[in-house]
Amino acid sequence: MRVAGALGAVGAGSLRGRVGEHLRLRTSYPLLPWIGVIALGYGLGPWFARGSDADKRQQRLLWAGVALLLGFGALRLLNGYGEAPWSLYASVGQTLMSFFNITKYPPSLLFLALTLGVGLVLLRGFERAGDARWIGPLAVFGAAPMFFYLLHLYVLKLLAAISVSMAWARYG
Repeated sequence: MRVAGALGAVGAGSLRGRVGEHLRLRTSYPLLPWIGVIALGYGLGPWFARGSDADKRQQRLLWAGVALLLGFGALRLLNGYGEAPWSLYASVGQTLMSFFNITKYPPSLLFLALTLGVGLVLLRGFERAGDARWIGPLAVFGAAPMFFYLLHLYVLKLLAAISVSMAWARYG
């Protein structure tokens, strides 16, 4: 039993807190699937090394992205792996929502195949676009994602503090 508990602790980060006397909050976050995605990124690093052939890299990105998307499509069409089955509905929109209703937390194989496949194909497209005018704004915002991520945490903290103070003033 201790081994299973230790593996669970490695597999999911946990945050716990107490709000008041009767309210406790807990959140768990799956770490292991994301470590695999990070390792994949490190594995793709040599494709972007100085002196690597850009055409060969772009071809690899396209093939890898398309393979992931085809794998996602095949598994999802067959309802063949781990997700709630999708269904046909009267409207195309509902059918598409059912088809793309996949699990993000913990990240499922289908979620990773879809998002990484789209990401690799987009990465190839952005690289091929080179110095196109529309790439400039994307490069500005893409160059500082950690800043905006951290900024949003402080904005949320501020909004939570304002909400609590307003509730405290109203309900005492």
